[in-house]
Amino acid sequence: MSDVVTQAVTMLNEKDVSGFDGTAKFEIEGEGAVMIDSAGARAADEAADVTMTADADTFQSILAGD
Repeated sequence: MSDVVTQAVTMLNEKDVSGFDGTAKFEIEGEGAVMIDSAGARAADEAADVTMTADADTFQSILAGD
């Protein structure tokens, strides 16, 4: 697992996603994928209701709220 994915999982698990209804996947080009559902975030590449793809720099900007 890449450092970008590890950081994303850690940051996303600090958020309250208990009311999240569905599954989302962030595909980070060259790094891996992060799944999010009502249980939280994890490094995985599974089927999801929605998939978003970005390069590592763009994804880190999204996490930072930019």
